[in-house]
Amino acid sequence: MSKITSRGSGRAFYRDGLKKVSPDVDPNYRQIAEGILKFVRNYWLENGYSPSMDDIANECGYHRTSAYYWVHRMREKGDLLFEDKVARSIRLPGQTVNFPDRNKVS
Repeated sequence: MSKITSRGSGRAFYRDGLKKVSPDVDPNYRQIAEGILKFVRNYWLENGYSPSMDDIANECGYHRTSAYYWVHRMREKGDLLFEDKVARSIRLPGQTVNFPDRNKVS
């Protein structure tokens, strides 16, 4: 994949096939990221598991592809963590997940 290096055109830079977000390219990143982080945190507290991409899109008012874009940009910057191709694996950095022990009988 070729590298795009058009500075000043308002486009992002591509390296190794990933779109890099910088404050120069998208000054609204922090505002959008804060909204998504707040929703993910509240969803975890309320439901005990992470939201789906559709949940994020519906709550934040984005199309599903836009939500996917922002969540992946947040992952690149280290603001969110998740596993590829694993449903509902979005979590916040430093968040621990405690699953119930299925071997214990209560």
